[in-house]
Amino acid sequence: MSTTDFARITEDTLRNAEVSFEDLRPSSNHGTYITAVEVLIEEDIEDHTQLPRSPQHDDRPAIDRLPIEVLAHIFSYVAPEEMPHPKQPDMPTREAPVWPPYPKSLQLLPDIGTLVKTTHVCSRWRSTALTHGGLWAGLDLSRISVEAIPSIFARSAEHVLHIKGLDKRCRLILESIFGHHNWSRIRSLEVQCTVPELAELFQQDDLSALEFFAAENGVAEGITVPDALFTPAYPVAFPANLSTLILRNIRFSWMNFPQLTHLTRLELWFRDLINPQFLAISDPQTGVEQVSFETMIDILRHLPRLQVLALAHVFPRHLEFAIMDAIATGTDPNLPTLSLPHLVSLRLEGCGDMYVRLFSTIDMPATVSLAIDLAPDFKHAVDVLFSRCLHIVQGQRRFEYNCSQAELFYSTTLAFWDEHEVDWNMEKARVRLTLQGATLTPDVVIWRARKYFPLEEVVYFSVGTDSVTHVGPLDYTSQSTLFPICDILQDTQSVTHLKIFNEALFETISALADAPGDGPKHLKQNGTISSHERRFWCFPKLRCLEVDLAPGDEKTPRSLVNALRRRHDFGARLQELRFSYPCDIAETQRVRLQRYVDNPIDFGPRSASAVRSSSLFPFSLPFSLPFGFMGSPQG
Repeated sequence: MSTTDFARITEDTLRNAEVSFEDLRPSSNHGTYITAVEVLIEEDIEDHTQLPRSPQHDDRPAIDRLPIEVLAHIFSYVAPEEMPHPKQPDMPTREAPVWPPYPKSLQLLPDIGTLVKTTHVCSRWRSTALTHGGLWAGLDLSRISVEAIPSIFARSAEHVLHIKGLDKRCRLILESIFGHHNWSRIRSLEVQCTVPELAELFQQDDLSALEFFAAENGVAEGITVPDALFTPAYPVAFPANLSTLILRNIRFSWMNFPQLTHLTRLELWFRDLINPQFLAISDPQTGVEQVSFETMIDILRHLPRLQVLALAHVFPRHLEFAIMDAIATGTDPNLPTLSLPHLVSLRLEGCGDMYVRLFSTIDMPATVSLAIDLAPDFKHAVDVLFSRCLHIVQGQRRFEYNCSQAELFYSTTLAFWDEHEVDWNMEKARVRLTLQGATLTPDVVIWRARKYFPLEEVVYFSVGTDSVTHVGPLDYTSQSTLFPICDILQDTQSVTHLKIFNEALFETISALADAPGDGPKHLKQNGTISSHERRFWCFPKLRCLEVDLAPGDEKTPRSLVNALRRRHDFGARLQELRFSYPCDIAETQRVRLQRYVDNPIDFGPRSASAVRSSSLFPFSLPFSLPFGFMGSPQG
């Protein structure tokens, strides 16, 4: 049997097993459901292992000669299990996010008993897996027991190693079982340590083959300690072929930042410098200089191959910047140009206008993905940011506007996707701009978004607002809970798919009811933009509508019926209508809604079978090897 044929049979096995789950319905007895799922999987696997040998396939390889990809594909099949919600740390809300530092192609051994529960396979597959060192080369030391480390390391044979979660305790264990040459097998390493421990790691151990390195300060308050990397006290010489460097809350000397010409990914994350307890991160009194704009440009200029760049709270907050007008007009003679021709992803996060200045300096491809989260000092910085994003936003026809308010603080997110994206996943957004501040009210951001971005070309539109300070049940017809989003609803000539959520329901559904020649009736009623005389018709091409209805909301369905009826009277019948979550709409309202929708309305989430099918694979890991197939790590 060829590798291709075996892979095809494996695919058929998984597909048949998935179909077999349709008759299983999860109940309160979750263990019973898991057991039933495992039985089905075992039966399907047994059926295929007992298939009669075809005469024309006598050359199929022995089980110990199967490619590692085939084995990993089999062993990655997992059944659902309750996943605990991690406790949120008690720290500032603008803490540096923890991005998955490892490449997506690299998978680590999952946690036993808490993340996945797997079925058993035949003993020959099991014994073969134990001898494939490549399946044991990715070690997450934070998830496996200390006692299992020696046996897992022994199974990895001479394969290159990818180690995550290395702390002081695990390092002592590895040093006791590693030979000098074993350290040189490590290709990717993620550690949690202090600055002295990090310097010691590179001085004592042979990490010459390291290509990926991520480090996080191992002490919560350690960032205020004057220890700093790249100083005479704590020097570090990274390998010449290092391609990825990620530092989180690690103090270092900016002037002595190494020149890593092979680096393709650089991420520097710090806590929000507004918080006084973290101001010592760049304090001249501790002997570590503050980073200047010129120093940052010089560091990036020595990284010609950079593809991924993420900077969070790197500039000291008190550095003021007041020449945004000169930058916007291109008349600033001191503004350098930084060319990053290979950049594919850029993320900036922080407070102040220095980040906008840096963004304006970078000459990058129009295909770059942007994730920018800023609290600018001046409104004009928003003009500069939006104008520089225009050539990147062009052609992105899926757009989301989301604004929230807490007290007098606003946060507005504008996100753009390619129209071929199937969902509204923020992590997949081509451009995501989040602007925060007391002066950045919705009208300030909306006016500039309409000025700089081609919103009239948007085909998929998602809109939502949220007032965090609102107490009690929301009344979507009360003007006290509304945001002035009506302006942005005028640029909907090309929208065919619309999604509405949170407090944007009232205004958006009211806009749906506007007929040709009516003008903005809902605007005249609430008086938010009563001076506008231009007549318009919102969403003239709308075909599909998705509504995120809050539990117990009885007014929105009635308003939606009236809006759809009015559109139907003017020949704009809706084709599809769905609700994002289960809703308790009265049967009479359901019948009325269906009158004005061509296809059957989806009044809740995906069907139960679809939910079960998707939940069967909590991780889409094509090359993972759960321990559950092999019993104990020592087995």
